[in-house]
Amino acid sequence: MCKAFGMLPLRARQLQRLTVDWAKSSGVCWDRKGAIGNKLKAVHWAMLVAAFWLYHVDLIHAGFHTPIELGRLLFEVVRFYAHFEFHNFAIAPLSAGKLRKPPFVLRGDQCRADKPYIQLLDPMAFSRGNRRNFATWVDKAGFLVLQLELCRAGCQLEHTFQREAYFLQASCNWANIV
Repeated sequence: MCKAFGMLPLRARQLQRLTVDWAKSSGVCWDRKGAIGNKLKAVHWAMLVAAFWLYHVDLIHAGFHTPIELGRLLFEVVRFYAHFEFHNFAIAPLSAGKLRKPPFVLRGDQCRADKPYIQLLDPMAFSRGNRRNFATWVDKAGFLVLQLELCRAGCQLEHTFQREAYFLQASCNWANIV
C-alpha cells in the first residue's frame, strides 16, 4: 500500500498526512493508545484521501499549492466524506498495489440488514474479486461519531480560513513531506 501511495503526487501525500493529523486530533482515528475500538486506522484515512484525490483530480489541478490552500483541500476532503453515501458505495482506491480509477464502487450489500457502515476494500483481495472490508469494526456508534466530527470539522475549517493561523502553525508538520 505504501508503494502505491508513493505514486501519488507530493501534494496528495501532504494531504494524507494533514488528514491523519486532523483525524487523530478529532478522535476518529486510532492513535496507538488502547484498543482500536470502532475507529479507522491512519492507513485507512490515507486510503480515503487517495480515493478523494483520484476522484477530484481536476479540482486539485486547479491550484492549491500553498499551506493555506492545502488546508482548503482538507476542508474539501472533510466536506466530501461528510456527505459521502457510505451506504451505497464502497471505497477502493487501490487494487493489487496500484491506484485505481474510479476509486468508488457500488456496494453489493444494500439489502442486507447487517451490512457494515463503511466498506473500505482490501486492495489485494479486491484485485482477485473479493470484497474483504478493512472497516468491519466501525459500528453504528463509531460511524455516527465519524459523521459528527466530519460535519464539525467542516464548520471549524470554514471559520479557520479567515484566521489562517492553524494552517501556518500546522504546516511545519506536513509541508516538508517528501
